[in-house]
Amino acid sequence: MSRFSKPAPGPRGPDGARTEPAGDDATVSAATGDEVVDSVLYLEAGTAHFADGDVEGAIELWQRAVDRNPRLIEAWIDLGRAHRAAGNPAAAVDSLRRAVDLDHVRGDAWFELGRSLEAGGEKGEALNAYRRATEFGPDVAEAWSNLGASLEGADRHCEAVDCYRKALAIQDDMGEVWCNLGNALTTLSRFEEASDAYRRALDAEPESARYWFNLAYARAGLGQLEAALQAYRRAAELKPEDHAIWYNLGGAFADLGDSAEAARAYRVAIGLRPEDPLSWNNLGNTLVQLDQGSDALECYRKAVEIAPDYDVAWNNLGVALNGLGEFDSALHAYSRALDAGPPRPTYLINQASVLARTGRREEAVERLARAVEIDPKLRGLLSGLPEFKELVRDPRICPVEEE
Repeated sequence: MSRFSKPAPGPRGPDGARTEPAGDDATVSAATGDEVVDSVLYLEAGTAHFADGDVEGAIELWQRAVDRNPRLIEAWIDLGRAHRAAGNPAAAVDSLRRAVDLDHVRGDAWFELGRSLEAGGEKGEALNAYRRATEFGPDVAEAWSNLGASLEGADRHCEAVDCYRKALAIQDDMGEVWCNLGNALTTLSRFEEASDAYRRALDAEPESARYWFNLAYARAGLGQLEAALQAYRRAAELKPEDHAIWYNLGGAFADLGDSAEAARAYRVAIGLRPEDPLSWNNLGNTLVQLDQGSDALECYRKAVEIAPDYDVAWNNLGVALNGLGEFDSALHAYSRALDAGPPRPTYLINQASVLARTGRREEAVERLARAVEIDPKLRGLLSGLPEFKELVRDPRICPVEEE
């Protein structure tokens, strides 16, 4: 570490005593003269060390600066930034609280305090700090952006949208802020505005796979399935190792009825993340569409092996087993689907179908009665299905007074 030479003494009066500056500066602790000069030198040296990546060295130098002049607000702010960079948000918060105590209208101090509080998990306090930062530094785009992110974390998405727009009114070339605006708008199901925001993000960073991915999601929300597919394709080109992109690309192909391409995309997703039960389940669905029932069966089995409480996959496994004539196994799968989550009428009806066709009428009626109890509107639908035409006349399903 560099050593500092002793500064020359300050000016002295006629009687040999050192003169002091007039006004409030004269009350800066006892840090006047040599110590004030030292503190500034340490401040500047810390800045150089921090710029060179020597965070610990910067912390030591900035600590010396505030030791010599406890009212040197710049050093407290820099010390807080350095502590946060070193992974010590609690120390960063302490330093930055000293800074805002010294000058409560310093927007940059409030901003850095917000970042440090957020790093320490104090999200509510961070939000308040960012709000103060925007009050005292209303022309700082990053302060508005971070306030928006904090509001989103508190599920206050409409307010977040306003903050992001204020940030972009100050600086409109920030791709990340445009993306965050799009995310907030997507959460609010304002897909048209979200799509426009993601396009602006791509204007700033056209090679961002994440922005293409988010644009695809917004387009899908608008029902623009082909446009969504093309955006997912572009995201996959830019980041072919991303599981989520391939998974959603598979969904886009499936929505367009291209089961073969959907299956291919899901297989890539599975190759990237073999333990994802949703990819296995969805691959199974596309294979059913391709009349590859046996292969679909294995996909559903893999899905429930990975996630034993995945009720949708258990139901799909039941459907596949039923199609292959394995009725007992199908009934077991439907039972597992019912046990895994809240009873869905679909699972009960599927189970009743197998029971009816295997001559277990009483059990079939009981399942249908439970399904109708959950959703009374099903009564009319069931009466139109040939396999249930006689069963639905049972009073447990269709009480006499309602016939």
